Amino acid sequence: MSSLYQVQMPMQYSKYRKDNHSFMLLPCLEQRLSADALLSNSFFLTRRFHKKIFSTVGLSIFFTLLVVAGLGIQQNLIMTGQLQRTFWTQVSRLCPDMTENTVILMEFNDDSYDQGISFGGRFPRILGYIYKFPDRWTDERDFRQATQPKPHRMVNGWRERVTLGDDNQIKITADEVLGRDFQPRFFSSNTILLTVQNNLLTRQTELVLKNITLPLKPNNSSFEMPPYRSNVLFDDLIIP
Repeated sequence: MSSLYQVQMPMQYSKYRKDNHSFMLLPCLEQRLSADALLSNSFFLTRRFHKKIFSTVGLSIFFTLLVVAGLGIQQNLIMTGQLQRTFWTQVSRLCPDMTENTVILMEFNDDSYDQGISFGGRFPRILGYIYKFPDRWTDERDFRQATQPKPHRMVNGWRERVTLGDDNQIKITADEVLGRDFQPRFFSSNTILLTVQNNLLTRQTELVLKNITLPLKPNNSSFEMPPYRSNVLFDDLIIP
């Protein structure tokens, strides 16, 4: 019969009849092949369906983590902004008498004020972005020649490395201060020292260097805040 496949098959796999010493496969083989094909297609579709489900779940998890990470970054930015505003507001309230050639030394024995506060780069310039000082105090070409108030973040152990010149002039180098644009020489009489005591920013009245006690700039101002006009960063860094 031409409609049948002529193949050699084990006897236990199909019904057969003997014709010219050959085995003629009956239609049950076609039925078995059809069933196998159906099972194979079903398995393939099931795998594709499961992959689609897993892909959808994976994307959902990914976007969920992305949203959570974004919220975390946003919260960190908000917290950093709050720390910055609190810090510079405290500095302003402790230094309302900052004036021409005033140097503000910041000495922190722990990292509590280093978290969220950037002391690198052009840190000594920042008061000039908060307040508009007289034009004669500024020098955009050479900031070291500028006479505006300049904050300096001192490194640990700086007191043992600085030198004293004539008339108690304090001399510092890049080894004693973080960042650049620092003032290399200044007098203690126009210097403000801020330290941390009991987690509070505190202004000191004297500075001990090389077993010598130096009097610092006294706060004789009647102002609660520096009496200067606001500049571009005032609203961002000062709490009303």
